[in-house]
Amino acid sequence: MDSLLHPYAAETIVPRLSGLIGSQLKSVIYRPLVHECTVSDISRPGFYLGAEIALTFSGYRKLYISWDTKVPYGHDIAFGLCLSDTPVFPDDAVESHDASQIPLWLPHIESRVISLKLYGYSGAPFVLGLTTQNGSIYMGSAYQTQFGDGDDVFATDSIDNQPILSPLWSAPSHANDEESR
Repeated sequence: MDSLLHPYAAETIVPRLSGLIGSQLKSVIYRPLVHECTVSDISRPGFYLGAEIALTFSGYRKLYISWDTKVPYGHDIAFGLCLSDTPVFPDDAVESHDASQIPLWLPHIESRVISLKLYGYSGAPFVLGLTTQNGSIYMGSAYQTQFGDGDDVFATDSIDNQPILSPLWSAPSHANDEESR
């Protein structure tokens, strides 16, 4: 797929995804704002948080998914997807809850990443789609459970009810490599 990404996203977001294809997802930590939720809240369908999700991959590589206000996508877009190798929010502003064992994430733990896609609109990415042998997870900037221009972070296993999103970029898939099986 040819990239439909805004140049800013191609320069700041895509490089954070380098080397993830073929790696194993080891853990998922939800990092909500302090007092935003309890550990039992994170397994609720439709749960969203105000700070970030931390993914750990084989080799101890981390990827933090959050929202960003420093986006040059136009006057009608205030927030965008933020991917970082380090926490976006300071540790004293968030709590950490292990989400690796909740039903949404459990099938993907210890599974290899076989594809990555960015979804959004008007060239602005809002969602990272991560696919393992066991299906896909979509996570990113949202307004509660609606992906797009918002200061929440949401994760789900389907974007079927998110009609405004279009694929903007995809990494090469390695689904047929022996190492990925």
